[in-house]
Amino acid sequence: MTARAGRDLRPLQHVLASLARIKVIPRVTKILDPGIEGTNRALRDAVLAEIPAFTMSSNPFILLDLERHTSEHVDEIRRLFSGGEVGDFAFVETHARRRAEQRFPLEVTLHAYRCGHRVLSRWLRDAAIAVKPAKAEAAVDAIADFAIEYTNAISAIATAARNGQYQPARRGQRSSAGGRHSATSAIRIGYSATHENAKGAISPANRPPTMPPNDSAT
Repeated sequence: MTARAGRDLRPLQHVLASLARIKVIPRVTKILDPGIEGTNRALRDAVLAEIPAFTMSSNPFILLDLERHTSEHVDEIRRLFSGGEVGDFAFVETHARRRAEQRFPLEVTLHAYRCGHRVLSRWLRDAAIAVKPAKAEAAVDAIADFAIEYTNAISAIATAARNGQYQPARRGQRSSAGGRHSATSAIRIGYSATHENAKGAISPANRPPTMPPNDSAT
């Protein structure tokens, strides 16, 4: 399968198939479920601790969107590990476009995904070990591969949505419903200056490197 925007998702499918062959999937879901709420908190806390742009912004939607988006990823991973098929990651595209409308820097989103990679890797690895698979080393290796492929996939999809597909609304453009201006356009205009400042909060020392297409990426 290829996502609607971004990258070929077959490597992710192959890793999930490997986890199913060694019987981590779907057995691991009973271990993952009790940790979902804690993982959501850990993802949010890791991002906020490492990336000041989130807390420097005065846009009230930035933190709300962060909390919602971390939950979306945890829910999606839980679905995949219960045996679900790899989808098109439409929620990643939607989030990327919303961040574009808010003038929130793409590099901050990609940095957040890398923070999430570390948190999710630990959560999934510990759960896989707790299942006590016959091939424990293979299970740990496959979990590491999954975390890499998942982070690469969502980063590529978000980048494509921002750089390749997203087109900001022109000034005065009206929505098809009732001839009103887009609500998201109002958000974008109202907070553009704020997010230019947020972008400046990423110093060269803290600025994350661009992720290679097939390297590891919260």
